[in-house]
Amino acid sequence: MASENKPTVLIVPGGCHVPIHYEPLTKVLSSHGFPSVALRLPTAGASPPDKDLHDDISYISSKLEELVEKEGKEVIVIVHSYGGTPGPSAARPYVKKERAQQDKKGGVIGLLYISSWGVPSGKSTMETIEELNIDWMKIEGPTGFPSDGARVFYNDVPPADADFYASKLVTHCWGSMTQPLTADCLNGVVPSVYLICENDNALPVSMQEQLAKNIGEGCNIERCSAGHSPFISQPEVVAKIIRRLAGENI
Repeated sequence: MASENKPTVLIVPGGCHVPIHYEPLTKVLSSHGFPSVALRLPTAGASPPDKDLHDDISYISSKLEELVEKEGKEVIVIVHSYGGTPGPSAARPYVKKERAQQDKKGGVIGLLYISSWGVPSGKSTMETIEELNIDWMKIEGPTGFPSDGARVFYNDVPPADADFYASKLVTHCWGSMTQPLTADCLNGVVPSVYLICENDNALPVSMQEQLAKNIGEGCNIERCSAGHSPFISQPEVVAKIIRRLAGENI
């Protein structure tokens, strides 16, 4: 597949994460000819911390509007952790096969969940993961911030790198975690993969498996030995899944 024909990869970050955390993956994707965009969600480090789930959905939608409606591009959406709540809902109106029926170009052709929430419509993130002990997240008023980001998110990354990426974490507007998801999502609508991270200190494997089931039978499950951030520790593994979603036979 020629580079100019490859889909754009849109990365929807997890809570407290910003684009710099995804640079190891975007560099690998670039080496394989894939353009990519890593977002900074409105709920990430907002000041004042008054942004919510709907702000995130609207922002992601605006980026998809640019890529799909204005530029006619095909897009693979990557959602990490909390990103699995707003990301699929924002992408729902841009599904390629439905746009093709209207003689429109471009659209979302695939979705990759990375240790992510599979939030059913009508429920909030916290309701979906109510059995999860997140004592590592320090909640102060309207914001949350991980008390030990290096251990929780980057346990399989060299210590110096883990400390670096932990230093780049920002607060997360916690209200987004308690708001119910009201929009339709992509479950069963586009080819989807859930990547289970088997050494994840943030989201236990048993919880990831349940969240993957929430997404539905149409979602394929793959596994890796990484912690919560395989886009840092195993970017080639993540890139290979993306390349397969793009139609490469690898």
